Amino acid sequence: MLRAKSFFLKFSDEVTIEETRTGKILERNGPTSRIYVAGLLIAEEENFAFSYDITSLTAAMKKALNRERTNVGRTAYTERVKSMLLQTKSPRVAQTLAHQLMALERGTGSDEVRWKEVAVHSCKILNASGEYLFVTASQLMSNASALDHARSDGIQIITVPDNILVEVAGGQDVTGAPIRDLGLYQSEWNDSFSFDWVLVEDMKAPERTVFEQTDRIAALVGGLPKHVQAIRVSNTMRQDFLSGTDALGLWDPQTSSIVVRRDQLKTLESFAATLLHEVAHAVGGNDDVTRGFEHDLTRFLGLAAAAAITHAPSKNLSWQSMTRSFTDLVRGKSQPRPAVQPNSAPTFNESDVEVVRLSAESMVRVVNESIQIANGSKNIETRRSRVRVALEKLDQLREVAGEYPFLKIERLEDVERDLAKIDHETDVLQNPSAH
Repeated sequence: MLRAKSFFLKFSDEVTIEETRTGKILERNGPTSRIYVAGLLIAEEENFAFSYDITSLTAAMKKALNRERTNVGRTAYTERVKSMLLQTKSPRVAQTLAHQLMALERGTGSDEVRWKEVAVHSCKILNASGEYLFVTASQLMSNASALDHARSDGIQIITVPDNILVEVAGGQDVTGAPIRDLGLYQSEWNDSFSFDWVLVEDMKAPERTVFEQTDRIAALVGGLPKHVQAIRVSNTMRQDFLSGTDALGLWDPQTSSIVVRRDQLKTLESFAATLLHEVAHAVGGNDDVTRGFEHDLTRFLGLAAAAAITHAPSKNLSWQSMTRSFTDLVRGKSQPRPAVQPNSAPTFNESDVEVVRLSAESMVRVVNESIQIANGSKNIETRRSRVRVALEKLDQLREVAGEYPFLKIERLEDVERDLAKIDHETDVLQNPSAH
């Protein structure tokens, strides 16, 4: 009697997890999975994750059952088992199949997930039921830092075979939401970060001095690509997705801009290295540690070396070459001129000295041009605005001299007095009767 009862679902302890149009998915209860047809046992499976009760028969199944009621071959019921699993919307079923998917990488795993369409469908259900990230075994090993970050965000990592990830990556789950693979998670990671932008006017004088060499640095490799619309600086930088460390810079194709971390402006060398690294990303669109990116960097090294050799001075930069007077700073050759002179023993490398010297020359040139324009103009606003520009540049010269001990700026007070005289003459032009 007991043996007879064992052939009927009604007398078993198997619980229905979900009922579909073609049958019921049952909780496996015992050493084997049991396959029923309308409640009658027809076969057993050692490597199925669930038991099944088929209620809608195919023609092939009817023929098989007419020949034999027990030990029906798998080919007779495979299509119906697949159909049930592809109809399921149960997170419990999906979770069980996901664990079986991960077990496939260890050489185990149930037979259901060896059916590609079932494995893909289980990923779609699982994605809709919670916070999951689907990766391959190789990604699990090579992206440890990023995946640790995902776990800390409460995301469960699901390892799937390569051929399954190819099917689900970029696709949608059963609710229409995108399936989270490593690429989507990286986008979410990037979007969650907020930059703390640094405007040029908010930079310290030494930082601004280095930043102003952007075009000259880019010129070493042929200039900035046309699609790079901006070079920006941020106090903060999002972590490198692969290494988990704070990145020094990045190329953002969405905004067509290169972002450099502020501390890279401490030296010309560090800024140039980071800037050119990101320009290489912008040129080729290649990721780090790829053959394409390596090719772009190699080409940049050749261009930079050729430019350095072509434009190299006949002798090394000397401290004596730092001593110079800038001519025609103010109207009249007899007027005082500020001079830049070495002020102490060198503590900076030659590239730093060179960029500071060039920046100081640029500031003095602006002062000179502003004074000449003010002197030659009868327009009150033009005269006043050019005097303001000249005074701002003189303040910057003082700031640079304070930051770089090898510079000494002389006779700035004389130049300021001359600017005050121009300002007074402007007052007279504006209101002659008051004077």
